[in-house]
Amino acid sequence: MCTVLLRFDPAATWPLLLAAVRDEYLARPWEPPAEHWPGRWGGRDSTGGGTWLAVDPAGPVVTALLNGFPHCHRSATARPGAPCR
Repeated sequence: MCTVLLRFDPAATWPLLLAAVRDEYLARPWEPPAEHWPGRWGGRDSTGGGTWLAVDPAGPVVTALLNGFPHCHRSATARPGAPCR
């Protein structure tokens, strides 16, 4: 899973700190943060071409999207540790 860290302190020198860690597939190749897309800076997944966090330095908005796919599907009523179907 990816992890997003957020600190908001209006009185601080840096009122908003945002960080993300892509930690679900350690062996998957990636590129460090850079301007991989016009006007957008972030780390780049070398396999899929996407990112786990990117920013537009000119924009006043931050968006983080964490998504993924389950490795298996369990019913909502399945007991913990039940095998996948």
